[in-house]
Amino acid sequence: ENYKVHNIKSMDVNLISNIAKELGLKETNAFYYGKPMVWLEAKHGAMNAIIRKFIKLVNLVLRVLPFGGRLFSPYIALQAKK
Repeated sequence: ENYKVHNIKSMDVNLISNIAKELGLKETNAFYYGKPMVWLEAKHGAMNAIIRKFIKLVNLVLRVLPFGGRLFSPYIALQAKK
């Protein structure tokens, strides 16, 4: 449900870098940033509470793993000069 409201095409670092260049910025560098995390919509119910605790455990494990990138990083950063 939450995935449907996201504009996935806008999460492309090449697209963001090209837009910055079109706006006149120089030396653009867009990159994925941050450690991986799993996110779950808050819903009520006993089963959901168990699932949320499991997801929290998965997030703790993911935070210590040294990887990121397009599929795992929760943020995109842009560095550029005016």
